[in-house]
Amino acid sequence: MAHTNNTYNPRYRYASESISNAVFYVPFAYFYQVRLGTVAKLLSWAVLYLFPTLFYSAMLAFASGQHTVDKVTFLAGYVLLLLATFTLYETGYILNDCVAIRRETEPTIRLYDHNFEFFRHRYKSILSIRLCIIIVALASFALLFGISSNTLITIGAVMMVGIIFFIYNDMRSLWNVALYPLLVFSRYIVFLIPYLCSMADANAVILLFLVFPLPNALERLSMPRHRFRVMRSLIPDENAKTKTRIWYYLILTPILFLIYTIIGQYSYIQTALMLVPFVVMLCHRTAIWLLTLHHAPHNYLQG
Repeated sequence: MAHTNNTYNPRYRYASESISNAVFYVPFAYFYQVRLGTVAKLLSWAVLYLFPTLFYSAMLAFASGQHTVDKVTFLAGYVLLLLATFTLYETGYILNDCVAIRRETEPTIRLYDHNFEFFRHRYKSILSIRLCIIIVALASFALLFGISSNTLITIGAVMMVGIIFFIYNDMRSLWNVALYPLLVFSRYIVFLIPYLCSMADANAVILLFLVFPLPNALERLSMPRHRFRVMRSLIPDENAKTKTRIWYYLILTPILFLIYTIIGQYSYIQTALMLVPFVVMLCHRTAIWLLTLHHAPHNYLQG
């Protein structure tokens, strides 16, 4: 695959100016160097992924009083699930960028020639080491939380992340758009499963889906290659995403507060606390919009 400078060929999108082959082995390294590329985007990812999953899993673990898990065990379990889930999800990225793109007529190239060559010769060791990391993380989680139905379902949910990503990579069609919301949410929901006990816990699941996977899925419908007609008025081009993201949280947050207030299941304070991630997202998206008014961040709306 001949090297082409991304300045002249829009098919090429290098998140980092140089990509070490070590990223194929080290968890989170591939995601950072190839998919993000900047510290600013890494911090944004922490707000969009780490904060809501940590917040709502903690809400289930401690707020209801139904669980006896202590804070240290909770944090250790979160880290182990994060390691297993994202190592698996990151492997999906690798297979997408190195294998699945071969079936595309106009693929988005994210790697350099030496990266493709390295993967071609070392893919067995890359996949084996990543599988070992996932198994060790999940086994440690099982030892920490004990063998229970929730533990087994959690491990199964983590493995489903890989299965869904495999199907997603294998389907190179518009059906990918329909599968994308499930793929994204699969890496979010795993953190709640260890603490799900009753139908009341469904609120956390719903809020976690609304806080990021849903708007992210809607944006997927507006991708340049296949911008769906229904999304053209909301997101006519890539730059429109910045303001659309603000409007999403600006409109949805008070609507959710009103709904929970009418239902009367929670107090005003409890409702406000449940919606903290939405307020954080609104502030985060607004800050990015203000930044882009005067500055064009590297790799923004790319990667």
